[in-house]
Amino acid sequence: MAEAVVSVVLQKIAASLGREALKAIGSRLGKEASDLLEADNNMRQIEIEFRVMKAFLMQVPMCSSHNLAFDAWLDEVKKVSHDAEDVIDEQIEVRLSKLTSLRDRYGIAIMGEGEVNYQFQNSQLQHVLDTTCLNIEDNIVGIELETAWLVKQLIHGQEERTIVSVRGMGGLGKTTLVRQVYKKDEVKQHFNCFAWIAVSQSYNNGHLLRGILKQLQQKQKDIPQKVDTMDLASLLEKLANFLQDNRYLIVLDDMWSRDAWVLLDPALSRSKKGSRIIITTRNEDVASLADDEHCMQLKTLGKKEAWDLFCSKAFPRLEGKTCPQSVAYWAEKIVDKCEGLPLAIVAIGSLLSRKKPYENEWNSFYHQLVWQIGNNPDLNAVRNALDLSINYLPGNVKNCFLYCGLFPEDHQIRGEEIIRLWITEDFIEERGPTSITMEEVGAEYLNEIAQRSLLQVVQRDAYGSCKQKCTSEKFSVLDNSRVTMHSREARRLSVLKSDSITDALEGGEKIRSFILFEYGVSSSWVQTATGNFKLLRVLSLRFAEITKLPF
Repeated sequence: MAEAVVSVVLQKIAASLGREALKAIGSRLGKEASDLLEADNNMRQIEIEFRVMKAFLMQVPMCSSHNLAFDAWLDEVKKVSHDAEDVIDEQIEVRLSKLTSLRDRYGIAIMGEGEVNYQFQNSQLQHVLDTTCLNIEDNIVGIELETAWLVKQLIHGQEERTIVSVRGMGGLGKTTLVRQVYKKDEVKQHFNCFAWIAVSQSYNNGHLLRGILKQLQQKQKDIPQKVDTMDLASLLEKLANFLQDNRYLIVLDDMWSRDAWVLLDPALSRSKKGSRIIITTRNEDVASLADDEHCMQLKTLGKKEAWDLFCSKAFPRLEGKTCPQSVAYWAEKIVDKCEGLPLAIVAIGSLLSRKKPYENEWNSFYHQLVWQIGNNPDLNAVRNALDLSINYLPGNVKNCFLYCGLFPEDHQIRGEEIIRLWITEDFIEERGPTSITMEEVGAEYLNEIAQRSLLQVVQRDAYGSCKQKCTSEKFSVLDNSRVTMHSREARRLSVLKSDSITDALEGGEKIRSFILFEYGVSSSWVQTATGNFKLLRVLSLRFAEITKLPF
């Protein structure tokens, strides 16, 4: 996520260089007029450092998140990036240089500094998917209609090659649903050959084709011995020739973009033998590879289905798998927090099955739920599934999505409102001619977030993942005097509910955005709360019942 922070710094440096704003920065740095040229050079050097850092960070694979040395270095990069927003001077330039030296001194390198190990990364992602299937495949509830629909798409209908897509946010059970259908006897008997491939974000063309060929031909005696050494053209030709005379079923699981389809489409035979291709994806654009009548969008579980699934996992040894009355209140609140997401329900229910049905223990767990999702190894699958979409957003779009985390749960965010806030924050990049407005670019950002199933209609994904990211990226929420992070570190702050404030918010001199959702506050409260704000860019008091600005 650090590249998102660095992106903002780069935009601000670019906006400052060669403009009158440089004089203001010079003043902040205590420079005399004769030293402005040196300040300009320093800023350009810092800009270069940040550009190199951004390029490096964008190439780092997700598996780096388990490298403690890298994480520590990354935290320092974020701190320096935030400081650069406050003041750009020689001291920061020295700190950047020292950070680079620190990284080199301890040999912090990820896969050869940017070299992505596709095989390792894909196997890691597949492990997450397989774990998900093992966890919930034996307790599938609430998707009987979806299962029947998918079976019908596979074994009935037209003889032409047909693409069927299953779309939804991470953790909804796309892979589980498809795997259950894939293993059904009636499906197995209908096709001559099968292949299941996890495409993921960083697929490798050669690995992809070899994996499909080996699975398709595993029952054949003529598996070519040289598949592992074939070049791309030979692999494509071999695949096309093999499929020409077969009725095949191929699953392309976890497909993130259309790029892989450009490669596969010509090789997947269009002969009229009733072949089927299933694509699971979080991305609406990828799902549209299938015709509308062959597209399925998975929804979250209903309240009853969610409760039944939770009880089956949390109380497997109790008669009827029923919830004890002693913890029923907190169990219902925990299930409500999962908002119908099967993966979260299964993982959290399984974790709670090891706890005694004591009210105080379940009460405590409920109030730690966000922390548990972010830190408990038993909930890694939940965290990984939710983080995947966020981690692969472009830098500026990441910031825009995290900004949504400042809004309360279940709050419907108006598109024009959030886009104006993004523009004010400099999260929106300028594109092309002046006829392309910032609002239009912001609308594209919003659409991209929605297409990746991070936003459903205008409702925010509230399973804790966004909250965790907000905390690490200095987006803070104040709710009944409980702050999700130390206010001294906050860059952007939203107040959902707050007790009386007698002093200005601690650390307020660093805050860029202040969004107030509390209705019953006075002008004097706002004035006191914002007393230390020196770098404020965004002030939203739309929900406050005040008649004039308290300044």
